[in-house]
Amino acid sequence: MKKQSGSALQLDLARQIFEQARTEGWLKGSRVPEQTLARALGVSRSPVRAALKLLEQQGFLDSEPGRGFILAREPREEGPTLIPPSADDDLHAALLADRANGRIALQVSETELIARYQASRGQIRKAFIRLAAEGLAQRLRGHGWQFADSLDSEEALEDSYHFRMLI
Repeated sequence: MKKQSGSALQLDLARQIFEQARTEGWLKGSRVPEQTLARALGVSRSPVRAALKLLEQQGFLDSEPGRGFILAREPREEGPTLIPPSADDDLHAALLADRANGRIALQVSETELIARYQASRGQIRKAFIRLAAEGLAQRLRGHGWQFADSLDSEEALEDSYHFRMLI
């Protein structure tokens, strides 16, 4: 694999485009329209074009003058590691793993996490916005974040058992 030289946004867009191609089952030879992707991803065409060029460098896309980008091979041929995980993905995974293993509390502040993960406030906030979108965390009134309730205590396990018995 060639070394990626794009910005964090471009790498993230390349991952999203690859994932979209895989989940939607794009076929080899399909045209990849910049404008449609830009609208779907909520960005302008310039970063989408840069992301498509990154995918072209990987041999996933071909470009044709006047026609734009064409799918060179189907995404299921490559697997999920075409573009390596970003620092945002690593932070997201670390937060989930640390919460699951009890290394961080149910309620946390961005300030305490900045020091723990050596990340900026923006990175921490972005990770929690993603967790909130996934239903795994919510913003607290005032400040801080709370992870969604999980089966991480004896009481929670017992409540879950009783609930399942009722159903």
